[in-house]
Amino acid sequence: AFLTLLDLPAPDIQSEGSSTGRRSALADWIVDADNPLSTRVIVNRIWQRHFHQGLVPTPNDFGRLGEEPSHPELLDWLTTRFLEGDWKMKPLPRLILNSAAYRQTAQREPTSDESITDPQNRLLWRYPPHRLDAEQLRDAMLAVSGELAHREGGPSVDGSAKNRSVYVKKRRNTKDPMIGGFDAP
Repeated sequence: AFLTLLDLPAPDIQSEGSSTGRRSALADWIVDADNPLSTRVIVNRIWQRHFHQGLVPTPNDFGRLGEEPSHPELLDWLTTRFLEGDWKMKPLPRLILNSAAYRQTAQREPTSDESITDPQNRLLWRYPPHRLDAEQLRDAMLAVSGELAHREGGPSVDGSAKNRSVYVKKRRNTKDPMIGGFDAP
């Protein structure tokens, strides 16, 4: 059955041969321009990846039981940019990372008004502090020490520098002791 919670029209299911047509109808319904749910969920997840909390703080419950978006106009605007970009995901993080909200400091202490009106920082008056992933921490340590390769994906000319963590070869059942020390999976 299809979602009825959003009061959207029922999809037209066309059976062809041995196929019931339900999967095709579902796929068409998900990407339909009149269905705002799927694109908003995608955009919210991309935002969540960078801010560690979505504009809708309940990303697994976008329905009536979930929380309202903190910035509904921003969610709509980002969704429109996403649709205008033919559902391409790469431009969206670039847009978010260049935003004033993302470039704020996490070290700013809240004013008394901010502590009272928005203690959870839902209105993004500062960048929400968070822990680095083990791979990010490794890369930061290599960058500070000068050991990180300058060319993405390949070693330095003399072979002395190390690659970014994303390019590190991982062998099954062999843990990297450095990354393992920082709770890497």
